[in-house]
Amino acid sequence: MTKVRADIWIWAALTLAVLASCCDREDNMQATVTLYPSISNNVETEIHTRASITVSGTAQGTTYEDDPVAYGLPDLTTILAYAVPTESGELHQIAANRKHGLFRYSNGRWRSHVTAVDGHNYNLYAISPNTLVANPESDFNWGLSTLNDNTSFSTDNVALTLHGLDVIVNYDPLISIAAAGRHVYIDNNVEYEVVTEAEGNQPQETAPLTRPALTKNNYDIGKVKQPGDNDTQNQYRVWMAMDHLYAKATIYFAVYQDYYDIRDIRLKEAKIVVGKSIRSLTGNHTYNFATSALSLDANPAFGANNNDNTDIEIDLIRGTTTNNNRDTGQEYVTLTPPGNNNAGYKDFAWFCFLPQSLLPYDQTTQEYTLTCPPCTLKVEYDVVDKDGNMVRENQTAQNIIHLDKFYRDDYVYRTPQPGDHFKIKVMVKPSYLYVLTDDDAKMELLIQKD
Repeated sequence: MTKVRADIWIWAALTLAVLASCCDREDNMQATVTLYPSISNNVETEIHTRASITVSGTAQGTTYEDDPVAYGLPDLTTILAYAVPTESGELHQIAANRKHGLFRYSNGRWRSHVTAVDGHNYNLYAISPNTLVANPESDFNWGLSTLNDNTSFSTDNVALTLHGLDVIVNYDPLISIAAAGRHVYIDNNVEYEVVTEAEGNQPQETAPLTRPALTKNNYDIGKVKQPGDNDTQNQYRVWMAMDHLYAKATIYFAVYQDYYDIRDIRLKEAKIVVGKSIRSLTGNHTYNFATSALSLDANPAFGANNNDNTDIEIDLIRGTTTNNNRDTGQEYVTLTPPGNNNAGYKDFAWFCFLPQSLLPYDQTTQEYTLTCPPCTLKVEYDVVDKDGNMVRENQTAQNIIHLDKFYRDDYVYRTPQPGDHFKIKVMVKPSYLYVLTDDDAKMELLIQKD
């Protein structure tokens, strides 16, 4: 078995700077504020630092971005958001005041089904995508330590239950770590903060808008404000910072130079696979927003997903996270040699995986008592000579990628953490140099550092 090696890019915890505004009201007993977000991209293979913001309480050097949709947000991105009332007394006894819903991005714009009750104080919590949560209502505890006991409310209790966590996914799981909000007035496309609300005949007072400070584990968005009828100049905005739950890996391919000189490798299929019998970390796992900590089930194990009895497969050529490297008008990719400074490696696609650092660890033995299962890289390819003649058709090869630790370019093993980003380079190489016969050698997939 070939040893797995990979370069690592430490992926700073990227933020989503969410801007929310109120646009319409619902026919309820109390006016409600609908929140609409504008969100920065979360799938770049490298972190861009322009317009970065600081979140107090996060690790030094952590970068958060405030650049909405600058890099082409994936269509159908969803965020499940919870508006939790924080005032004591009767507010907690009225279930209608507890709101949850979706921010959904499609066709270049956001749509929202998230509301809050006008004139009340709220905290705002969020997770993306919404499919991570099996039951949006019952899996969120609304800050109650005991179900339906309103006297037990505390923001320290706010938590979300996740039923099973897949080993690999083709999206970037994110969860909020901070939020803040302000009432905003817009005049000739210039934004101002509302300092004093209008009362009676007194007009509202404004000041130049400054972005609110964000502090980790503080989700207070203040008292939401419903604008008057047809008043599009007043909005209520919310800024949110979100961190990664998973680590990330990007797959690169190249072909051995000596082989490339005499043959072309046309990669037709490439998939990352985890078998159905070990596809998920089973059990009920709890994320506490006050501590930004994930607590695993008392007896976690890797096993089947009761709701999906299939292998997990992530398509590296035609999937949702892939770069389109296919030859023009073709369904295959002709691989290139590494070249100088590895410039010939083609960036195929990324996937996210459950970080080993989240799994149970024995402080006495200083060893993990549960290991993240490996995934398998499977490819199908054709071998063609330099005149375009088919030499070998529909060939297959595969190799194991271990996800519990990665060998860095400084010759140190690293245990994956949430937010880490690893670069995995795959060299396609014949098991022996081509011999001029009608039957070429089988290929090997060498997963390596350089």
